[in-house]
Amino acid sequence: MSPTNFNESFLKIKFTVADLVSQHTTNPETAIVYHVMDSGFAAFSAVGNLLGVAAYAVRRRPSLLVSMGTASLALGAFGAVFGYVGLQEAKKKNDPNFPAWDEEGIELRANGILHNERIRVMDALHWTGMGVAAGALMLARLSPSRLGYSAGALGVAQVLSHGSAIGTTLALGAIAADMQKEKKLNKELELDDE
Repeated sequence: MSPTNFNESFLKIKFTVADLVSQHTTNPETAIVYHVMDSGFAAFSAVGNLLGVAAYAVRRRPSLLVSMGTASLALGAFGAVFGYVGLQEAKKKNDPNFPAWDEEGIELRANGILHNERIRVMDALHWTGMGVAAGALMLARLSPSRLGYSAGALGVAQVLSHGSAIGTTLALGAIAADMQKEKKLNKELELDDE
């Protein structure tokens, strides 16, 4: 028996925002750009969340939520730009170990991203976190300061970034659990082959 792969995971997500992007664009490269920028934002916002906690521990102001929200927003924005720049560099490099950046290669990459369950989990939970944060904002009558964040547009961005970071952290936990399960199954398959 062969080892399991990403598509044989226990993680099954039926719909993500990435599906919307790929369904409503005629250019598959748009789906790739969405993925690298969104993944960059999601991953770096989670890191920002942790840095916000560390910054608050050192400075103790303005508040823990403001510190976490601001750091996740700033690092998330950096991550989106970093992902896009990395994509442009990969296109220039055109590594022979990966599909070419021609029409067929772009289509292959876009389909691979769209059907990778771990990527789908990250996309779904990152947006779910932002959705829950948006719901909290609605309950607070669109006043982020009622939730402990800055007032105005900055506060709204802090709340949404913080929600993204929390969703991403949950996604990383689910992915780690999936990887452990995959590792265990592969060991069992190796023992069965002996």
